[in-house]
Amino acid sequence: MISPAMLKGDARSLGRLGVTHLVTCPGNALQEAAWVKVWSSDVMELYRNEEAVPRYIGFRDNDAKDSFLKDEGLPRWETLKETSGRENSRTIEVPPGTRWIRIAENEASGWKYRVADSAPDDWRNVLRAPDASMLLPLDNPSTDRPSTVLMEYDPPLRKEGFIASATALVLTIGGAWIASRSSSPGRGIV
Repeated sequence: MISPAMLKGDARSLGRLGVTHLVTCPGNALQEAAWVKVWSSDVMELYRNEEAVPRYIGFRDNDAKDSFLKDEGLPRWETLKETSGRENSRTIEVPPGTRWIRIAENEASGWKYRVADSAPDDWRNVLRAPDASMLLPLDNPSTDRPSTVLMEYDPPLRKEGFIASATALVLTIGGAWIASRSSSPGRGIV
């Protein structure tokens, strides 16, 4: 939530990064026609970005992907559908011939993906695009039928966190047992 005067970038640039809406105070009129007011109250206004690119898009070739990422020309993409509705795992329906998936979301270590028809252990790491979004290259995409891409987020420090928690639990239980043994009646300190 910022003042439109402080807005860095135009609606088109922000839309390519996945910015779909802007919340601001009344009276901060936006100058660009691409920002359409969709709701207003005494304390805030909500604008929709007509230039917003869908969160999940697919490219059929490297040229279209590169053109989009360099903001050159009018690259062709297809809007893809995510069907799981989850945060840390995704299911993306991909049309035939799609070579690249771009997700308008910051890439983070731990995201991995695989095509649903591939081997269960065929996970690959998500790539980071120049604009910090997620890129998923699809090798040998099906040209005659849709496919499904599965994504999972496995934070890099998850295992270390489990180990630290288990160690703390064992030490706590061990310390409680030792304390209870030394304070039992009939057991004095010699």
